Amino acid sequence: MSQHKILIVEDDLDINNLISRYLQKQNYSVHAAFNGKEALELLTSNDYHLIILDLMLPEINGYTIIEIIRKQKNVPVLIVSAKSDEIDKIEALDLGADDYITKPFTVGELLARVNAQIRRFVLLNGSNQELHNMLKFKNLLLNLETYEAFKDDLPIALSAKEFEILRVFIENPNKVFSKPQLYRAIWKDEYLGEDNVIMVQINRLRSKIEDNPSNPDYIQTVWGIGYRLKKD
Repeated sequence: MSQHKILIVEDDLDINNLISRYLQKQNYSVHAAFNGKEALELLTSNDYHLIILDLMLPEINGYTIIEIIRKQKNVPVLIVSAKSDEIDKIEALDLGADDYITKPFTVGELLARVNAQIRRFVLLNGSNQELHNMLKFKNLLLNLETYEAFKDDLPIALSAKEFEILRVFIENPNKVFSKPQLYRAIWKDEYLGEDNVIMVQINRLRSKIEDNPSNPDYIQTVWGIGYRLKKD
């Protein structure tokens, strides 16, 4: 998958450097601008997957930059600002910003918001290769290249077997898999009555993706046959 490119527009040198370093450690390609004019110059010569934007900027403020961006591009805009009044948030979102974080913030929260915006952008506008590596079902998302799983844009810690089981189900919604079929698909081996192995993996997977594992909405038991992922 190609490296995703982020523009950070923040006039505070320390904050700009902090965000840049943290995102680079997450393998993002980062460009930095320290005023509105620099930001617009970079935007004319580069395509970005996300723009992290402060509102109070020298030369051209963030509100004006949002308006200019929305006339030209559909790139997501994440506001990071010390302006915490509701009216400021509403104005920025009405102009076309996609999300808003107030300062001070934690880098963990920032990264979660960044990842969520980029995933949405890739699903809607990504290249064929990027889309090929993403598998989506309702509010579940699998990255087939990195083996990352998400529910409602939040990461889910799945084992390799749990990931593969969920992948098989998402690729075949509503199809009923018998236990022998599921075992051969995941373990690549002949089924020798390994009921307990399958049940343990299904139960673990349900505990991670279901709101109520005892009454599952996703992976349902078809009594006497096996399991299916309910599409409707």
